Amino acid sequence: MFLKEKLKRSKIQYNHLLIEGESSSGKSSAVKYIITPILCMEDGILNAAQCTDFALNKTASSSNFIPLILEEYKPHIIGKYKVDLISGVMRNSYDNYKGIKGVATLDKNRSFIPRASVILSGEVGIEETANIGRSLRVIFATSYFDEVTKESLEKLKVNSILLNKLGVSLLKEALKMSEKKIKEIHSEISEKLIGNDIKNDRVKNSIANCMIGIALLKRVFDDFDLNMESCTGFAMKEIISSIERGAYEDLLDGGTSNKTVIEQNFETMNRMAANNELLRNIDYDAVLDLDGDFVLRLNYTCFYDRFVKYCRDHNVTHEVLPLSSFKKQLSNMHYCKCYNKPVNFSVRQENPKNKKTFRCAVVYISKLREKNVDVDFIADDNMID
Repeated sequence: MFLKEKLKRSKIQYNHLLIEGESSSGKSSAVKYIITPILCMEDGILNAAQCTDFALNKTASSSNFIPLILEEYKPHIIGKYKVDLISGVMRNSYDNYKGIKGVATLDKNRSFIPRASVILSGEVGIEETANIGRSLRVIFATSYFDEVTKESLEKLKVNSILLNKLGVSLLKEALKMSEKKIKEIHSEISEKLIGNDIKNDRVKNSIANCMIGIALLKRVFDDFDLNMESCTGFAMKEIISSIERGAYEDLLDGGTSNKTVIEQNFETMNRMAANNELLRNIDYDAVLDLDGDFVLRLNYTCFYDRFVKYCRDHNVTHEVLPLSSFKKQLSNMHYCKCYNKPVNFSVRQENPKNKKTFRCAVVYISKLREKNVDVDFIADDNMID
């Protein structure tokens, strides 16, 4: 955060921080007793449930350094309107988009440019793929919050002045670093230290920003003639490896990039099939086709209306495309063999020989699995027709 404006002038976007975890796992304590003292903030933590459109945009646009900290993020309690509001502020802040609000007197509209990054804390995290890619996420658990951690936190609570001083030291080091040097370090990290497993540019950028922060912290240690590795018990290589592995497993769910809307839809269809809401040989099948490819065939003409209703009834959070848009987007995916192929499907479960021809999607199962898309039920190898 101390380098945020210098990053911005180098055309490097700054990410958000998501803090998730079960109750009593230390989320609020981390924000209140570690993050805010380092930033020398006395207050400013907001309750996500009590924020209005104006308050969020005003707070987010009032400082380019102090983050917008939102606690108690509970999507099912605060409602879809506020979830969308918070998501919008996060996107606008990351991309430097302007927000405009009308006034009751019909005078000139007020414009806001959210410049503050967002720290979002709650038991349930944000699920919007776009904002996950714009963020780093830390998962808390009560199993991590052992006696040693509690004792350390208690020491920090009564010595918050030390964290204030750490923040000041980080700021002094940040002011010394030139924009050219920051850009060089960022480029070197992105090109050499981050593995080829991660393809998503936003996630790579967030990892690089985090590593620059670690490098800044190391410079503070060096200024005081302290060895960071011996003081913390962690080598720089271990820290960098952990950050990359965590982002790969968490933000990308073990894949090379974030899942698209189409891929999220496939996973929802897989859940529907597992719950007998989509029927094999009527709504879909998995076959070895004439080319010898193991493919999934989707009779979306038959089930897509039920799919849309399922997403609505079960409060599914990803976008649900109209069938025409689903077909268009699917047709451009590398795992799509055909999106409009005539295929014979049964029309009744009790009479499987009664078949009709439908226009269907044909998808390579192996390529879906390469993207780490969960289609294990609908693409069960043991059920090949």
